[in-house]
Amino acid sequence: MFAIQVYNIWKTSNNFDEFAAATKSTITSTSHTIRTTYGNPEIYEKNCSLTVVLFDPNIDKHALWTLESVADNIYPKETTCYLLQTSICQIQAFIKLPYEQALETKARIIQDAAKPNFLSAIKKGNVRMSVIDHNKYSLDSCDDFYSPSNVSLHIDYWGDLEFTEYDSDTILMVQSDGIICHPLHINC
Repeated sequence: MFAIQVYNIWKTSNNFDEFAAATKSTITSTSHTIRTTYGNPEIYEKNCSLTVVLFDPNIDKHALWTLESVADNIYPKETTCYLLQTSICQIQAFIKLPYEQALETKARIIQDAAKPNFLSAIKKGNVRMSVIDHNKYSLDSCDDFYSPSNVSLHIDYWGDLEFTEYDSDTILMVQSDGIICHPLHINC
Protein backbone atom coordinates (compact mmCIF):
# COMPACT_ATOMS: atom_id res chain seq x y z
CA MET A 1 0.00 0.00 0.00
CA PHE A 2 2.71 2.49 1.00
CA ALA A 3 4.83 1.59 -2.04
CA ILE A 4 1.79 2.26 -4.24
CA GLN A 5 1.30 5.63 -2.55
CA VAL A 6 4.93 6.57 -3.25
CA TYR A 7 4.61 5.43 -6.88
CA ASN A 8 1.39 7.39 -7.38
CA ILE A 9 3.00 10.52 -5.93
CA TRP A 10 5.91 10.05 -8.33
CA LYS A 11 3.57 9.71 -11.35
CA THR A 12 1.64 12.88 -10.51
CA SER A 13 4.59 15.06 -9.47
CA ASN A 14 5.85 17.71 -11.85
CA ASN A 15 9.36 17.78 -10.44
CA PHE A 16 11.59 16.13 -7.89
CA ASP A 17 11.08 18.78 -5.16
CA GLU A 18 7.30 18.35 -5.35
CA PHE A 19 7.72 14.56 -5.20
CA ALA A 20 10.08 14.75 -2.22
CA ALA A 21 7.76 17.08 -0.29
CA ALA A 22 4.69 14.93 -0.96
CA THR A 23 6.54 11.73 -0.07
CA LYS A 24 7.82 13.17 3.21
CA SER A 25 4.28 14.13 4.25
CA THR A 26 3.08 10.60 3.41
CA ILE A 27 5.93 9.11 5.43
CA THR A 28 5.18 11.16 8.51
CA SER A 29 1.46 10.38 8.39
CA THR A 30 1.74 6.56 8.27
CA SER A 31 2.71 4.21 11.09
CA HIS A 32 4.68 0.99 10.78
CA THR A 33 5.42 -1.99 12.96
CA ILE A 34 8.84 -3.14 11.73
CA ARG A 35 11.28 -1.48 14.11
CA THR A 36 14.95 -1.60 15.00
CA THR A 37 13.95 -3.50 18.15
CA TYR A 38 11.47 -6.30 18.77
CA GLY A 39 8.00 -5.21 19.86
CA ASN A 40 6.71 -8.48 21.29
CA PRO A 41 6.84 -8.54 25.14
CA GLU A 42 7.08 -12.35 25.07
CA ILE A 43 10.47 -12.05 23.38
CA TYR A 44 11.71 -9.86 26.24
CA GLU A 45 10.47 -12.45 28.76
CA LYS A 46 11.66 -15.64 27.05
CA ASN A 47 14.12 -14.44 24.36
CA CYS A 48 13.94 -15.64 20.77
CA SER A 49 13.75 -19.40 20.29
CA LEU A 50 15.32 -18.91 16.84
CA THR A 51 16.60 -15.85 15.03
CA VAL A 52 16.00 -15.95 11.29
CA VAL A 53 18.41 -13.63 9.49
CA LEU A 54 17.85 -12.29 5.99
CA PHE A 55 20.95 -10.40 4.86
CA ASP A 56 19.88 -8.66 1.66
CA PRO A 57 20.21 -5.04 0.48
CA ASN A 58 17.12 -5.26 -1.73
CA ILE A 59 14.35 -7.19 -0.02
CA ASP A 60 12.21 -8.07 -3.00
CA LYS A 61 9.27 -10.39 -3.69
CA HIS A 62 11.58 -13.43 -3.76
CA ALA A 63 12.94 -12.62 -0.31
CA LEU A 64 9.41 -12.06 0.97
CA TRP A 65 8.34 -15.50 -0.31
CA THR A 66 11.33 -16.97 1.52
CA LEU A 67 10.27 -15.22 4.74
CA GLU A 68 6.69 -16.37 4.18
CA SER A 69 7.84 -19.99 3.92
CA VAL A 70 9.82 -19.62 7.14
CA ALA A 71 6.92 -17.97 8.96
CA ASP A 72 4.63 -20.76 7.80
CA ASN A 73 6.89 -23.66 8.78
CA ILE A 74 9.01 -22.70 11.81
CA TYR A 75 7.77 -23.47 15.33
CA PRO A 76 7.26 -22.04 17.89
CA LYS A 77 5.87 -19.05 16.00
CA GLU A 78 5.39 -16.96 19.14
CA THR A 79 9.11 -16.62 19.85
CA THR A 80 10.69 -16.99 16.40
CA CYS A 81 12.41 -13.71 15.62
CA TYR A 82 13.30 -12.21 12.26
CA LEU A 83 16.23 -9.90 11.67
CA LEU A 84 16.21 -8.14 8.31
CA GLN A 85 19.68 -6.81 7.59
CA THR A 86 19.37 -4.54 4.61
CA SER A 87 20.27 -1.24 3.00
CA ILE A 88 18.46 2.09 2.72
CA CYS A 89 20.95 4.02 0.56
CA GLN A 90 18.77 3.79 -2.57
CA ILE A 91 15.84 5.32 -0.71
CA GLN A 92 18.07 8.03 0.74
CA ALA A 93 19.48 8.84 -2.70
CA PHE A 94 16.17 8.70 -4.57
CA ILE A 95 13.87 10.49 -2.15
CA LYS A 96 16.54 12.47 -0.26
CA LEU A 97 15.35 11.39 3.18
CA PRO A 98 17.26 11.46 6.43
CA TYR A 99 18.29 8.11 7.93
CA GLU A 100 15.30 7.55 10.23
CA GLN A 101 12.71 8.41 7.57
CA ALA A 102 14.49 6.24 4.98
CA LEU A 103 14.45 3.38 7.50
CA GLU A 104 10.72 3.88 8.10
CA THR A 105 10.09 3.98 4.36
CA LYS A 106 11.93 0.70 3.79
CA ALA A 107 10.02 -0.88 6.69
CA ARG A 108 6.68 0.22 5.23
CA ILE A 109 7.53 -1.03 1.76
CA ILE A 110 8.44 -4.45 3.21
CA GLN A 111 5.36 -4.58 5.42
CA ASP A 112 3.01 -3.60 2.60
CA ALA A 113 4.41 -6.36 0.37
CA ALA A 114 4.58 -9.04 3.11
CA LYS A 115 2.54 -12.21 2.72
CA PRO A 116 0.04 -13.28 5.47
CA ASN A 117 2.22 -15.46 7.75
CA PHE A 118 5.20 -13.10 7.71
CA LEU A 119 2.86 -10.13 8.11
CA SER A 120 1.51 -11.82 11.24
CA ALA A 121 5.05 -12.03 12.62
CA ILE A 122 5.53 -8.33 11.83
CA LYS A 123 2.30 -7.38 13.59
CA LYS A 124 3.28 -9.46 16.66
CA GLY A 125 6.51 -7.50 16.93
CA ASN A 126 8.78 -10.43 16.06
CA VAL A 127 10.55 -8.62 13.21
CA ARG A 128 13.27 -6.05 13.46
CA MET A 129 15.40 -4.41 10.82
CA SER A 130 18.93 -3.07 10.76
CA VAL A 131 21.04 -1.36 8.15
CA ILE A 132 24.35 -3.00 7.29
CA ASP A 133 27.34 -0.65 7.38
CA HIS A 134 28.93 -1.57 4.06
CA ASN A 135 32.09 0.40 4.85
CA LYS A 136 32.69 -1.38 8.15
CA TYR A 137 32.44 -4.79 6.51
CA SER A 138 34.36 -3.77 3.34
CA LEU A 139 31.45 -4.43 1.00
CA ASP A 140 31.83 -3.05 -2.53
CA SER A 141 28.59 -1.10 -2.41
CA CYS A 142 25.81 -0.12 -0.02
CA ASP A 143 23.14 -1.74 -2.18
CA ASP A 144 24.87 -4.51 -4.12
CA PHE A 145 26.05 -7.22 -1.75
CA TYR A 146 25.13 -10.85 -1.52
CA SER A 147 24.14 -13.33 1.11
CA PRO A 148 25.98 -15.23 2.27
CA SER A 149 28.99 -12.99 2.19
CA ASN A 150 32.27 -12.57 3.98
CA VAL A 151 30.44 -10.37 6.48
CA SER A 152 29.51 -13.48 8.46
CA LEU A 153 33.25 -14.15 8.89
CA HIS A 154 33.91 -10.68 10.31
CA ILE A 155 34.56 -10.80 14.06
CA ASP A 156 32.40 -7.73 14.77
CA TYR A 157 29.39 -9.12 12.91
CA TRP A 158 28.49 -11.57 15.68
CA GLY A 159 28.62 -8.93 18.42
CA ASP A 160 26.04 -6.65 19.99
CA LEU A 161 26.08 -4.17 17.11
CA GLU A 162 24.16 -6.58 14.88
CA PHE A 163 22.46 -8.85 17.43
CA THR A 164 20.64 -8.09 20.67
CA GLU A 165 20.69 -9.95 23.96
CA TYR A 166 17.21 -11.24 23.04
CA ASP A 167 18.30 -12.85 19.78
CA SER A 168 18.79 -16.60 19.89
CA ASP A 169 22.16 -18.29 19.71
CA THR A 170 20.44 -20.50 17.15
CA ILE A 171 20.54 -18.62 13.86
CA LEU A 172 18.91 -19.58 10.58
CA MET A 173 20.36 -17.53 7.72
CA VAL A 174 18.07 -17.49 4.71
CA GLN A 175 18.52 -16.19 1.17
CA SER A 176 15.97 -14.88 -1.28
CA ASP A 177 16.19 -18.07 -3.34
CA GLY A 178 15.41 -20.43 -0.45
CA ILE A 179 12.12 -21.96 0.61
CA ILE A 180 11.32 -24.02 3.70
CA CYS A 181 8.78 -26.65 2.62
CA HIS A 182 8.33 -28.72 5.79
CA PRO A 183 7.73 -27.88 9.44
CA LEU A 184 10.82 -27.25 11.54
CA HIS A 185 10.38 -27.37 15.30
CA ILE A 186 12.99 -25.57 17.35
CA ASN A 187 13.46 -27.20 20.76
CA CYS A 188 14.10 -24.56 23.38
